[in-house]
Amino acid sequence: MKHQVMLYTNVMRESPGGVETVIRGLVSAYRDSGLSVYELRRDECPLHVHDRPRRRLHMPSMVRLLAKLLRVRPKVVNIHFVSSEAIYFVLLKRLFGYRLILSMHGSDLLLPVPKSTALMSTILKSADVITVVSQKMYDTLGTMADINMDRVHLVPNGIDPDYWHPAPEPRPQGRTMMGAGRLEVVKGFDILVAAFAKIAQDFPDARLVIAGKGARGEDLRQQVAAAGLSDRVDFLGLLDREALRAAYHDADLFVMPSRSEGFPIALLEAMATGLPFVASNVGGVREIATEQSGSCVPPEDVAALSQALAVALGRTDLQAAGQAARQRAASFSVKQAECRYVGLIAGTG
Repeated sequence: MKHQVMLYTNVMRESPGGVETVIRGLVSAYRDSGLSVYELRRDECPLHVHDRPRRRLHMPSMVRLLAKLLRVRPKVVNIHFVSSEAIYFVLLKRLFGYRLILSMHGSDLLLPVPKSTALMSTILKSADVITVVSQKMYDTLGTMADINMDRVHLVPNGIDPDYWHPAPEPRPQGRTMMGAGRLEVVKGFDILVAAFAKIAQDFPDARLVIAGKGARGEDLRQQVAAAGLSDRVDFLGLLDREALRAAYHDADLFVMPSRSEGFPIALLEAMATGLPFVASNVGGVREIATEQSGSCVPPEDVAALSQALAVALGRTDLQAAGQAARQRAASFSVKQAECRYVGLIAGTG
């Protein structure tokens, strides 16, 4: 039996991250399972919500979505990264009779914007199923009033360890640190640059490479220049999968200074290639980390991050830690996660 699924997300194609990675995999997984999928993108059907408390709804948005739903007639709507725009799917749910599955990925629950916060209780209570990617998020939902936890499912993100493998030929250990992600405030790369500046003199051979693009790119470049580190920090831009894997193979340590995360795929991918890490203790990071594979520091703490980087760069056994990281990351399977989503969509999970 085929199920017509409408899969919606408001993440931006021009600045992809972990949610985009999940979406790409799920579209294929749903179709491989015999589910017909209509992927609705924000540029195809822009949905807006007003900031004014007494008038949140934007009627042209409602009309646009109504027209799409009339054409697609989905049996299931699966929204990934839940924000205020989901209210339109809630309001039209009874009219079309679809099951509403909300898949939350991190900051949408742990660090929402104000207008999403104002509508979140209504949105969540209307869901037939809610998925979260970390135990931290599951516990957060458990503290919210009127949430039926029987409808909440923990589905951690996963990776393909066969693709994200270590370098075929080991190289001498160096002191190249790498970060990867959207160059946005939430990812905390400004904290990383500030921490590197504090230890740069003590480690004159250390380098930092940052992969990704986003609105904060120019600000970060200016911060690097002001710190006198332009010759030691490389901005690689947005890399495809092969180039990103190659960049991990050239690095010695992965750094994730985020202010908020769910269950970070970038961290899992880097670990799977054999990189130990230093990461902010946010979201589900502690659920991934082990003492052997890396270390966690408080978010937005430049001093703590710089100290952890100094300890990591001073180690002579980073590659052994990388082996532990590889083993840990390989335990989180993307295929297992996708099977869970398929089961929930089909009503069997």
